[in-house]
Amino acid sequence: MLLACATAGFLVWPALLKLLAWTFHQIGWSLPSSAWSVPKADVDVGAFIGTPWSVQATLVALVYPLVFSFVAVFLQRRARADVMLRIYILDSNILPAGASSLALLGVLTIGYFSTPSLKSVWLTLYQPLLVGVGTWFLLNIILTGYFLVRTLKYLQSEEQRLSVRNAAVGVIYHHEVRQSLRQDLVYRHLTYSPVETNNARRSYPSVSPLGARSGGVSYVRRDVRDGSILAEVYLPFLSIVKWSWLRRARAHVDRSKASLSIPAHFGRTEGVQQLAGVEAGPPLLWWERRLIRMAVLHRDRPSNLIDITTSGLIKELTAACMTTADEGQFDEAVIAVRDLWELVTDLVNSGSLSGTRGAGNTALLAAQEYVFFGRSLHTGWAS
Repeated sequence: MLLACATAGFLVWPALLKLLAWTFHQIGWSLPSSAWSVPKADVDVGAFIGTPWSVQATLVALVYPLVFSFVAVFLQRRARADVMLRIYILDSNILPAGASSLALLGVLTIGYFSTPSLKSVWLTLYQPLLVGVGTWFLLNIILTGYFLVRTLKYLQSEEQRLSVRNAAVGVIYHHEVRQSLRQDLVYRHLTYSPVETNNARRSYPSVSPLGARSGGVSYVRRDVRDGSILAEVYLPFLSIVKWSWLRRARAHVDRSKASLSIPAHFGRTEGVQQLAGVEAGPPLLWWERRLIRMAVLHRDRPSNLIDITTSGLIKELTAACMTTADEGQFDEAVIAVRDLWELVTDLVNSGSLSGTRGAGNTALLAAQEYVFFGRSLHTGWAS
């Protein structure tokens, strides 16, 4: 936002003034510029910057905290208050609006305390600052208005159901399927099994994405004790290690039992992690160990706005239905069960694909194609 407004003030506005001057000259008009382009020398720069600063400070200090606190208290009486509050943060656009307001407030604060320095160059910076800060201030007002409108809508029950559906299908489900596809891609890329011919298994070594058993001949480990997650796996590096080890393992004496394991499970990890292990085969070389460590990247756990799975969301909604029924509010419980059924239906339909021959296929029902050693997403929903 700061870069865009600075560009508008220092680059776009001068070019626009030149274009307007040329256009007015072509039609025989004169562009009034005395009051606009040459400000008075006795302008109070502190008051000029302090006025938008006071308005922006009011928005930051009063509007956002008060509205957010009111919504938090309003949602506390619901059984799924924590989930609904996180969905509200995502749906109301409070994060970008609040961050933009805080950033503009910081810029105006720096400008206010730099007033003695700005007076000497005020005639030069007047137009860029006016256009840049004014554009940014107007955008913040628009973002604040959108935030208030979304908040008023979110207080309605129908709008909350729609927001839950959008978050489940558009955010949570999308993240889960993406993680599942990444895991499936790594699994397929790191799997190499001996080929069977005429019901006889060839005596070739194998590569597996599963963890190696104890008693192997070579291991690559990493100590992860800070709750980091496996964020990325560079498959080209692991491919080099896989084919290099397979070439040496084929010449091994007991090649039928030789196995290389490279477990790569996306998500949170804790403690000593085994990055690779060899059983009954040639040990990994030093450069192969180096490539494995470079290929597997652990990073700090990101702070996701909605840190919940689709199955977890459905469990929260199910608990809310049961709580409503236990309180004797049967009409509301029936509506909650209907909404839950519609949400599960939308999730299943969102994974529907169409085959090349027009046959319908639901990706979420597949237990192997989209799930890595676990239950399918549909099984988690049904349970």
